[in-house]
Amino acid sequence: NNHDGDKDRRTYLPDLRGIAEKSNFLPSRLVYYDAQYSRDDKIMASDASSSGQEYSYWLPWHVDFNLATAFIPAMWIDENSCLELSEKTITSIPSPVPNLEHDAGLLLRNSEGSVIPAAIGDDCILVQLGALSQLSTAGILRAGPHAVGKHKGINNASSFGRLSFGLFVYGPWDARMKPPDELLEVMKSADDVVKDDFGSLMEKAYTGETVLEGYRKFEQYMNGLEL
Repeated sequence: NNHDGDKDRRTYLPDLRGIAEKSNFLPSRLVYYDAQYSRDDKIMASDASSSGQEYSYWLPWHVDFNLATAFIPAMWIDENSCLELSEKTITSIPSPVPNLEHDAGLLLRNSEGSVIPAAIGDDCILVQLGALSQLSTAGILRAGPHAVGKHKGINNASSFGRLSFGLFVYGPWDARMKPPDELLEVMKSADDVVKDDFGSLMEKAYTGETVLEGYRKFEQYMNGLEL
């Protein structure tokens, strides 16, 4: 993205690698999305013209508040063919289901507003920027809005669950969710920080709170989900 004043802003850009190396927290997460679980998405429900309407969701649309996240390809499992236990004896094992990422899974929103599956290749790693990267660069780099969509299966009743592994890079606990003061001073408009803000997701991340405060809210939210 090209913006007036980018040259001045780049003079004051922080060292994102340095921020990552000072991180207090670099967790990896192995997450299983149960086939029977789903959630509504308020953003897509209010946008009848969006291609995201065709999905039901495990995770609704959001931007991560961290610096970046790295994902490897996910695995899909048909829960109808999963482990069958009879007197503590495994009689069958689940089989991975190929290619479902081309229809669902990690969903991205491109610069034209279209919703597209990430469909990470078998030999690829996807790196997705979070809100802290966008705030730290005053909008020169952009966080990636994304969601996790369910595969509809036959007659809209999918038995497919999804196994996902990612590495989450947070900033230092004391870093704040706002641009550095020296960047704000050279910006013609602070609105550039959250320009083209899909669903006001970046506005919600632009809190001025520390990364630790934001993580505690995230932790509280995730622990409060009904299963």
